[in-house]
Amino acid sequence: MSDCWRSYDCLNSEGYRHLTVNHSYNFVNPETKAHTQHIERLWRKVKWNIPKADNKRHHMFGHLIKFLFRFKHTLYQKRFHEIFKNITRLYRPISTDYYPTATQGPTPPETEPAGRTDINHHHNPLTSDSNRKYVNVTNHHHHKTP
Repeated sequence: MSDCWRSYDCLNSEGYRHLTVNHSYNFVNPETKAHTQHIERLWRKVKWNIPKADNKRHHMFGHLIKFLFRFKHTLYQKRFHEIFKNITRLYRPISTDYYPTATQGPTPPETEPAGRTDINHHHNPLTSDSNRKYVNVTNHHHHKTP
């Protein structure tokens, strides 16, 4: 949808359905009911969302993509999920050997690193064998169990 600017004349030959309205005669094409109000409103929103301090030409594509993503995903809560869905489509892991499944969990190392055993084994009153009978480890409520 555009006004009758000559640069757009090639769009039909490129496979696009291009409707026009001649603003010299009317603002809505009487035959097709086409008008430019929607696209002009959309471009106004795009321009409004481009930061004024960062309007360099080489950043415009990124700003446009960001706008289109937000325009398509209007619910703020779902945007984060959509970002990760798109990342997994673009960057699939080469091998799953390094990524344990949720049920499998990570495999702990077989041995402690040399010289680090005293640092890694702090006394934890919740899991210490001497205190285990007084602690419900599942929900960490401190009470005696019979």
